[in-house]
Amino acid sequence: MKTNVTEKSQWGREIEVEVEASRVEKELDKALRKYQRQLEIPGFRKGKVPLKIVKSRFGESIRGEVIGDLLPALLEEATREAGLVPAAPPQIAKLDHEPGGDLTFTATLDIWPEIEVENYEKLDATRMVHEVADEEITEQLEELRRRQATEQAVERPLEKGDVLIADLQRLDEGGVPVIGERFEERYFLIGDENAPSPEFEEGLVGMSTGEERKVSFAYREDLPNEELAGKTEHFDVTAREVRERSLPKLDDEFAKDVGEQFQTLADLREHISNQIQERWGYMTEQRLRSDLVGQLIEKNEFELPESMVENYLKSMKREQQAQGQAQGQAQGQAQG
Repeated sequence: MKTNVTEKSQWGREIEVEVEASRVEKELDKALRKYQRQLEIPGFRKGKVPLKIVKSRFGESIRGEVIGDLLPALLEEATREAGLVPAAPPQIAKLDHEPGGDLTFTATLDIWPEIEVENYEKLDATRMVHEVADEEITEQLEELRRRQATEQAVERPLEKGDVLIADLQRLDEGGVPVIGERFEERYFLIGDENAPSPEFEEGLVGMSTGEERKVSFAYREDLPNEELAGKTEHFDVTAREVRERSLPKLDDEFAKDVGEQFQTLADLREHISNQIQERWGYMTEQRLRSDLVGQLIEKNEFELPESMVENYLKSMKREQQAQGQAQGQAQGQAQG
């Protein structure tokens, strides 16, 4: 393989690559023989079609597949041999290959910037120190209790803290059922602080098993999903079952139920305390690192490759879209 690199900009490079014909022909021959073993055409048994016929009939298309499969590995080898570290996947700009001849192609790419860091001797940063409070441990214990709560059906009106199993039918602005928008046996924990619409839950309080009620409500304005934030909805709700939740007693037996490594409640409290301290330690290191890096960037201005910035922005956009879709699905399942 031969390579030639041309500098197009501060970080932009163009690399010309020439691959010897023997290497391409070797891969092509392997592909032709593999195809031959699978080929079955009139007049020949499967796998017995002469290689010459395979090559004359399908050689061009197989050649294209072989080159397409080879290019990623060839690009990686070429950039490595040329000492280039791509900041983003290289783009093929030109490709030329005649049967029996060398394969030549040209690719464009941005390389990782080489930065000589200066002015790093006098950086100021503050390391946070956190003392774990009993309230933090208690909060985690209460969350564990809520996760292990038991539920029992009751014959009384729904109260805050209860669970409601209900069927829902979405209604339009005129109160007419929307076709295809009926949802059965949905689970609602009344009083959940993370509920998409506290107003909806308030409208359910007081319902009894078998009762039907029309509820109009608005989603919270601060929902990440902009399509739902503040939106008004109308539902016909039928209560299937009201359940009372009971939290387990906070004692040594509870600790053992949480994990076999805990023999006493004191063991569990110590474990929670250590976890909180570890999280704070991690956050402290990340904040300290971010602060120092921020100061270094201010003291060492440099330009990033355009492709790196574009890829970063695309990645952020995809992440935001994925988060929005996940949030919308979760809220739709909860309310619909």
